[in-house]
Amino acid sequence: MKCQLVSTLEAGRRTRGAYAYPVIWTRAFARYARWYMSLARQAVVTKPPREPGNVLPTDGHAEKRHLEAGDWVRVKSRTEIEALQQDADIADVVTFIPAPMSRYCGRTLRVAKVLDHYYDEIREGLCQAENAVLLEGATCDSSQLGNRRCGRACLHFWKESWLERVPRPESDRVPEPGITGVRQAGVTEQEVADREGWNPGFRPGAIVRVLDQSRINETLDQHGVHEGVPFVPEHMAGCCGRIFVIADTVAAFFDEKADYMIRLPTAYMLAGVRCDGRQTEGEAHCDRGCALLWHAAWLEYAGRASVSGPGERQEGV
Repeated sequence: MKCQLVSTLEAGRRTRGAYAYPVIWTRAFARYARWYMSLARQAVVTKPPREPGNVLPTDGHAEKRHLEAGDWVRVKSRTEIEALQQDADIADVVTFIPAPMSRYCGRTLRVAKVLDHYYDEIREGLCQAENAVLLEGATCDSSQLGNRRCGRACLHFWKESWLERVPRPESDRVPEPGITGVRQAGVTEQEVADREGWNPGFRPGAIVRVLDQSRINETLDQHGVHEGVPFVPEHMAGCCGRIFVIADTVAAFFDEKADYMIRLPTAYMLAGVRCDGRQTEGEAHCDRGCALLWHAAWLEYAGRASVSGPGERQEGV
């Protein structure tokens, strides 16, 4: 079974112009050159032993600590994490990216999911991560890409050693369980009534209904794609006919392996809707929790008449 991430990358590569390949080859050469140089430096440089006064304090349970979904943690400081990274195995797939991840240092967040297996775009297959988790709302802002902006809002990978377990915060407003920082409540009739007469289009905050799968299928080509946005029934059909809130627009999708931006004409993310990573029976699940993308042609504005009436089951996230 292919996930939407894989299908989006394949769709972008099918439509890529010939002019893009020199750029991709140049960036790939530079990336691998930097990687080999870093390997060479680590092979010849011997790290001096740490002095006792510089050893990071630990709780003595680093190997025994296993976080679970729902646990509250405090992210350690950038200095502490980078010191731990110096002693990390070079083959470890979970690395600290300072530009987008530093803004979460010192913050208290909740564990969304334990990261066991995930789809790796470079290796193009499922890989296993050890002692890693995802944190609610800790998404990438693509600041590591310079002036390029990716709208995927991927959840960062965090090593357990970078986190400290803390008590549940004393607050009357605790976020609902989930793997996104966007509001996840269902849309109520009163909320639609409050917005009556406001025509937001498909901007963040707009209330929309996902079309029935039969109508969506009419827009798809032979690859199950509409204008670069794939529809994956296994992960997306459950949202058909339900009401959601637009979380954000997605104008560009970053191809990590090619180091190239894929342009998307009219794609959106829905609040609280992320891939659950389910695969066919017997296959490892992907725990990345990628935000699912929705084409504008698959959505319709939900007015008062679209909200379930009294006695009917309220749809929504």
